[in-house]
Amino acid sequence: MLTSPTVNVPDDPPPEPPTLVEAPPDNELDPERDVPAPQTDIPEPDEVVPAPPPPSLDEAKSAALQLRVEELEHELAELRGRYQDSVEQLQRASFELDLRIGNDVLQLARRLAEVIMRRTVELDSEVVVSSLRAAFQLAGPLERVTVKCAPEDVATLRTQAEGVAQDLMGRWVEVAVQQGADIEPGGVLLLFEGGVVDARLPSQLDRLTAVVERAIGTQQFANAEGDDASAQGEED
Repeated sequence: MLTSPTVNVPDDPPPEPPTLVEAPPDNELDPERDVPAPQTDIPEPDEVVPAPPPPSLDEAKSAALQLRVEELEHELAELRGRYQDSVEQLQRASFELDLRIGNDVLQLARRLAEVIMRRTVELDSEVVVSSLRAAFQLAGPLERVTVKCAPEDVATLRTQAEGVAQDLMGRWVEVAVQQGADIEPGGVLLLFEGGVVDARLPSQLDRLTAVVERAIGTQQFANAEGDDASAQGEED
């Protein structure tokens, strides 16, 4: 009886245990993958600017003093501007007050003169002769003239007009006296070849007012010049 040979088959070797590969830590860089770019904005040592040294005590005091001086100069400039504005306002107010006073004086002078003239005419019938004399003096040399007056003064002038004219002109003058409805007693109106002389009462009042106005205006101008000079002296 044949028997099969015995074959010894070795047992399979035991499997090797798996090898664990440790991952590199996060803070470690793989030289083949994670190469950082070079930093170009890092200043070189010679680019570092050292901080300025702190100011000394004397410098700090000097800077504070200079700042205070500038503040005081600014405040002084503001005060000067306010003072100048106040002076100008005061001058304007004074000038306006002078004008109002001057106008009041002018109005008062005219009213007083009118009252005096009318009252004088009522009391003295010879006032018209004075008006005629003044009119002849304004007219100058005449050869013939027409005199118009109020109805109340016609008789007086017809008896005295030629004598007044001859006395002023030095020779005889042809004078015609006529009644004028628009002329108040005491006033006259001369008509001659060279023009007209208005010596009616309103015209006489206008001339008197003009004289007073010139006198007041001259005084106001002198006062204004004095105020300007005073203001200029104060500024200097």
